[in-house]
Amino acid sequence: MTAAMPDAVTSGYDGRGIWSALIGGVFTEAADAETFTVTEPATGRPIARVVSGGTDLGETAAAPYRSGRWLFSHNGILNEWPAATAGLAATLPTADLVALEAHCDSALAWAVVLHHLRAGQPAAAALAATVADLDSHGVTGRFNFLLTDGEVVAATAAGDTLWYHAGPGRIVVASEPDDDGPGWVEVAARSVLTATAAAVDVRPLPTSGDLLPDLVPDNNNGRITHS
Repeated sequence: MTAAMPDAVTSGYDGRGIWSALIGGVFTEAADAETFTVTEPATGRPIARVVSGGTDLGETAAAPYRSGRWLFSHNGILNEWPAATAGLAATLPTADLVALEAHCDSALAWAVVLHHLRAGQPAAAALAATVADLDSHGVTGRFNFLLTDGEVVAATAAGDTLWYHAGPGRIVVASEPDDDGPGWVEVAARSVLTATAAAVDVRPLPTSGDLLPDLVPDNNNGRITHS
């Protein structure tokens, strides 16, 4: 794998509305007219996030959100935001709410994910826990989240499509295939994916309160199985 830092990973939307992250290379397309663009730090090339109605309209609301080595994107919507998310927001520390990067549903989802990361949960577990939090507070919507630190990509398929493509030294995780070539694998609904340059793991999202088991690599074509 060639990408070891977040700036070497592109995460966002391309001009056809395909949401993706790429390890081991650079994925870029100009954003279409219905998106708000933000520049990828390392390359200067545009990436974008479609912003839900009633949100901030500007670069602060555009993916990827970043904290330290982590980049986060959300392909979806939290229905009836912000009223429906008031209970969930109340579970976060006040400092986290004050520090929200934008007034939008995805920024709140990112704050929940970051709260789990800071509690020591690995990437996939933090995303799965966030989906469980949304479910337990009665929040509906589409919760396809993507999180990467340049070495691992975690993503959820929860309301929208999710695919991955594994090639020599790189993994692409996307909302849909970006070409007609072979090798694309669709992730089952209500699943969480973990990918590195060496292996891909897909498993069902745990129910609220459950934890993801440790990931243990095996010899099954580079896949990862449960411990």
